[in-house]
Amino acid sequence: MMFSRNARNIKHSTTCLLKHFDIKHSRLFSTTTTAKSFASRVDKILIKNILNSNISNSSSNNNNNSNFSYVQKHYTTIVNNNSSSNNNNISMNDFFNNYQQNTIDKPLESKIDLTSKFLLQFKNQTNNNDSWDYSSIESFYSKDNQVTPTVLSNFLLIRDDIEKYILLKMNSNTKDTPTILGQDLILFDTLLGTLIKKNMKVDDLYCTPLQLSMGKEIIHQIINNEAVHPYQDKQNYIDELKQRISKNKMCLVLFHPSMKNTPLMSLYIVLKEKVPDGMESLEEIPKQESDICCAIFYSISSLHKGLKNVDLGHILISKALNYIQSNFDKNHTWTYFTLSPLPTFKSYVKKLSNKDSNLQKVIQEFESKAQSEKINMLDRIRSILEPLAYQYIQEKRKGGKTLDPVCNFHLKNGANIYRINWKGDTSEKRLEESFGMMINYEYDTKIKTQNSINYKTNHILSENQLFKDKLNKMLNH
Repeated sequence: MMFSRNARNIKHSTTCLLKHFDIKHSRLFSTTTTAKSFASRVDKILIKNILNSNISNSSSNNNNNSNFSYVQKHYTTIVNNNSSSNNNNISMNDFFNNYQQNTIDKPLESKIDLTSKFLLQFKNQTNNNDSWDYSSIESFYSKDNQVTPTVLSNFLLIRDDIEKYILLKMNSNTKDTPTILGQDLILFDTLLGTLIKKNMKVDDLYCTPLQLSMGKEIIHQIINNEAVHPYQDKQNYIDELKQRISKNKMCLVLFHPSMKNTPLMSLYIVLKEKVPDGMESLEEIPKQESDICCAIFYSISSLHKGLKNVDLGHILISKALNYIQSNFDKNHTWTYFTLSPLPTFKSYVKKLSNKDSNLQKVIQEFESKAQSEKINMLDRIRSILEPLAYQYIQEKRKGGKTLDPVCNFHLKNGANIYRINWKGDTSEKRLEESFGMMINYEYDTKIKTQNSINYKTNHILSENQLFKDKLNKMLNH
């Protein structure tokens, strides 16, 4: 069948466009510089599939808007040719209300494809083909329509999928993987983060202890997304879960009242009579219940990738402090500490070893050994590694934040550095991260707010006197 003149022009222009955009070796960008070039690329496969299924319809389209090329015009109008404002809002409602229903049991690529088609449609309907302006969506849900529980839940689900997709592409070794929409997808991800933040009000959020009666849907989200101390068997987790929430232990879970089946964050706590110096002492049951006076926060996890840059950690910690003060012996003077990892310490030491051949030999010997042999080797290399740990925990990035991400998290929330613990956790995971070292941070409720201000405004590291004394001893040794 013969194509009309318009259809032939579309096909010719598209062929030229595909030749111009060589994305054979493109990958999802990880830096701002590459983001700009990435944003101009489009998915060859997506364009071809759309054109093949719609080329016959395009021959009857007589819209000759001179402001756009044939490729721009038809590529952006393929998904939905109705550009009225009213239909734009209906489209938004349909997408955000039905995302979970429309993507259930579908692979990640299909979910991203649905989001990409929505973005193409939105660009067409707002007549903005050069840069994507999401202000109308933000305005739509800020002024005209209340964000319903379903919509808020879908904001999180959509962003979960986008973040997973971004991570997948960044970690992919496949150089010829086609990309989809580039910067538009990233801008949309940022918008969703903004909308989630606006609807996660501090006073609305609440925490409650994890209980087996909560149901599998909630428990599975908590089990599967535990980041600091992953569950050994995520299928048969009951015994391990009971062990983590029995006797003097608990897990506080952060919820939004509109999403009662969607736990947002989890915080595992052990009530102790003293500050533990490692996982072994953390597990010891207090001999006298009356001696318990310390709440130890030993694992805090965000349960959704869609909560990236949505800072809820300080909210959960503040609510945990209030929960313990309200629900346990009020005659005690409670103190609050963490038992935390140093997740990038070993990487830091390996980087230092590039300029220190002796240190490099130590690391090579350590890494060549089995786990039991590594543990036996630790005391022999303590005099080398422990001073580096004190140096590392005070190391700052450009901009004043600490190099250690966990340290940065706790200091900005008002904690102070309390103590570094040698052989705090000799599990395989912690040996690989930090040569088995762990650290305590202290949350002193009297100075917590001021500590946070000092760190966030002036990059001042709050340090307990115990830590300062140990540091001075190291320096004068």
